[in-house]
Amino acid sequence: MDKPDFQRAHSALGRLEGGYSHNPHDPGAETIFGISRHFHPAWPGWAMVDQFKKKQPFPDNAEQDEVLRRLADRFYEHFYWARLGLNEVSSHKLACEIYEQAVNRGDRPALEDLQRILNSLNHSHKPEKKLFDDLIVDGRPGPRTVAAVNLVLARPTGEEVLLKYLDSHQGADFTAAIEKNHKLKEFAWGWASRLRPWEKA
Repeated sequence: MDKPDFQRAHSALGRLEGGYSHNPHDPGAETIFGISRHFHPAWPGWAMVDQFKKKQPFPDNAEQDEVLRRLADRFYEHFYWARLGLNEVSSHKLACEIYEQAVNRGDRPALEDLQRILNSLNHSHKPEKKLFDDLIVDGRPGPRTVAAVNLVLARPTGEEVLLKYLDSHQGADFTAAIEKNHKLKEFAWGWASRLRPWEKA
């Protein structure tokens, strides 16, 4: 399995997140490069975005600014990739999937689902023997969760199974969100692009 690589993963994420958007039906509301002002109001890039709004052509001027883009890249690498310990995951493809889901769904619900999945797969196929002590489902990143991921990945089909379970949970989350708020239906077809293994990442 490939060693995790942030730049490759982040490049794939950028193809999904795009540039500037301010759709009132989107739970993230105002976003740029996938960073939500609603969920991350303290990100220093928002002050730059507000200055770009006073000039034309907006949002092209903001989307094409290299300083703003680098600021966004550092935010993603620190807040998501490094904080979740994804460099320590033994599969690049799975690290990409966890990364994308943490960004798209929020790190806490994405990690809670990951921990539930890991606990459900916690069996070594030997009588009464687990791969690891069951995880506390708290949505918090930490070395025990990463270690459990790697133990499951060491199984012959571990990577494929984890990717399938993660995608199924993400799809169920999308469906539940749309059932609660029918205005989100406009995003349903686009959200489906996230429900796939990251072969090209």
